[in-house]
Amino acid sequence: MLQFLPGRSYLYSAEITPNELPDIKVDQIDLISVDLGEMAVKDLRTLISTAQEKPFGENRLLWLRNAVDLSDVVQNTLLKIIEEPPAQLIIVVQASSADDLLPTLRSRLHFVNSATDETVFEEVFPASVSELDKTLRGIKERAELVKLISMELSYLKKKMLEQPSKEVSSKISLLLKTITRLKQNCNQKLAIDSLLLHWFEDSGKA
Repeated sequence: MLQFLPGRSYLYSAEITPNELPDIKVDQIDLISVDLGEMAVKDLRTLISTAQEKPFGENRLLWLRNAVDLSDVVQNTLLKIIEEPPAQLIIVVQASSADDLLPTLRSRLHFVNSATDETVFEEVFPASVSELDKTLRGIKERAELVKLISMELSYLKKKMLEQPSKEVSSKISLLLKTITRLKQNCNQKLAIDSLLLHWFEDSGKA
C-alpha cells in the first residue's frame, strides 16, 4: 500500500488527485495543491514560504501538479525545499515522466509509480558517490530503505533483460544481498557501508 512520509519529497506519476491517495496523514486544510504550468518564480517562492509554515494538523502536504511544464529556473528554485523539506511537510511532485525533470531535481525525489503499482522501472540511485551516500543515510526507517533499494533493483532487472552485462549483474547481486541483510535486522549503517563500498568499484568512483 502506498504511503508518503513527512519530511520527504516524492515524484508521483499517476494522474489522480491527492484526495484519492491512501495513507496520507494530513488534514484537508493543510493540503496545498498547485498547478505549476504557468507559475512565476516569485509566486513559487511565496508558495514555498507558505508550505514551510507550521501545519494546522499533524502534517502538511504540498502537491505540485504538471511538473513537466516547469522551466529550468523554476525547477532550480525548488531544489532546496525538495532536498530538505521541513519535518512535517510532505512534497509530491506529479509528472508523467522523470525524464522531463532536471537531473538535479530528479535525483532528490523518491519515485512512486502509482497507488496500485509501486514497481518503478527507472533509475533511482543518484550517479555520484556523495549523493548516493547522502540519500541512503538520510533514510532512517529500515522499511523505507528496503523500498528504495528494491526500486533500483527493479530498474536493474529490467536493464539486464534489455542489455545484459557483468556490471549490472554484479549490482543486482549486491542489492539482493543488501536487502537480505536489512530484512535480517543487520546493522543498517554497516549494510549501507558495504553497499557503497562495492557499488562504484567497477566504475572507478569508489
